[in-house]
Amino acid sequence: MAKPAELEKEVQEALALALAIMKVTHFRPSPYPHIYVYKMSESFPLWGGAVWVHVDNTPIPLDDDARTLYTRALADPASMTDAEVRAIMLRPPADEEDELCRKECGLGFDELTAKAQRREKLSYTEGKILFRGVAWSARAEMSRPRLRLPQEDKDLTYGAVEAVTPQALRDVREDAIAATQADLGARQAALDYHHEADSMSFIYSRNIPWQEHILGSDHATVCGLAFFHPPSPAWDAFRTKVQTAVTHGMNWKSGVIKDRIRDMFTLHWVASTATGTALQEQFVALRQEPDFPPGLRRDAFLYVDDEAVASSEELRPFVWLWEPEDATLGPARVNINHIFPTLMARLTQRDLHGEQRSKPYRTGPELEMMHQAAAMSHNDQGTWDKVWPARPTLM
Repeated sequence: MAKPAELEKEVQEALALALAIMKVTHFRPSPYPHIYVYKMSESFPLWGGAVWVHVDNTPIPLDDDARTLYTRALADPASMTDAEVRAIMLRPPADEEDELCRKECGLGFDELTAKAQRREKLSYTEGKILFRGVAWSARAEMSRPRLRLPQEDKDLTYGAVEAVTPQALRDVREDAIAATQADLGARQAALDYHHEADSMSFIYSRNIPWQEHILGSDHATVCGLAFFHPPSPAWDAFRTKVQTAVTHGMNWKSGVIKDRIRDMFTLHWVASTATGTALQEQFVALRQEPDFPPGLRRDAFLYVDDEAVASSEELRPFVWLWEPEDATLGPARVNINHIFPTLMARLTQRDLHGEQRSKPYRTGPELEMMHQAAAMSHNDQGTWDKVWPARPTLM
């Protein structure tokens, strides 16, 4: 039988787990920005009912100052100062909000609002900001007391938020919601398209600051790779598959791929009949041309041949990745589902330094390491196909 001290420790750990679960599973969306309706069970059985965790669900009413503020907001919203409006809506100070907004979408908050008022198309990130606000770390702590308000105080709070919401934000709310819903539809299509192993690789690539590195470049107007392909009708159908894979890679998780990266990424198509070292020579000549887009990778390129096109019907269709100076390793097969973002993230990692050049992986992004990873790679049926990437834990 466990000692009392050990049992107490187990109970404390179980309590922490239960509270963590509640935070994840017991929220439901509210029609008001930044407000959530909290539904909390009073007890949780653990280990088949051997231990019950009881939670105090006693409502905590508003304090007098908050009640006075919210009541005045409902009665006379025009009298509220900017600071009071921001306190009620849980918005940061104007300067901080503008900085956070620029960090997320590249526009100041007023600029974004004006864009929406012009009925220009909004991205998911832009729509989310207009509907939910900028990502502000203090909001979670500030909103926590609202979770346990009695119902009448919740109604007062919701009403105050709605009353002080600027008309400009009211006017663009429907477009903002539509933008987030459209992105969720694209995300669901991406989830249906990808395999579980794809998602795991995408999660790993998210930990590489590759987007920030590209956006920090002074001269890059695009990012991506040169892509050589045969001038044949069979290629057209395969090209559609590649483009579809890239689109789903951009949409695998809402808000992860920055809007500017979406706009900048390109595959620079080049029709070619060259093979072998002649293809390397053609790429070297191509990147020396004055109209070669700045920002495209100059250390690697993609191409397809008959073997790659024939892989269209396999579980993991691939293209070839090669380097212009390589004379020993040869090209590597790359799953078309991972041209974006996995391959783009790994190639950009070559430009980083220190731990960022390899983490979160165990090896660097050199072509030799990619060949080693491909050698350990198999499809969902367990067949070794030597197509990069392998599972992230093997790279």
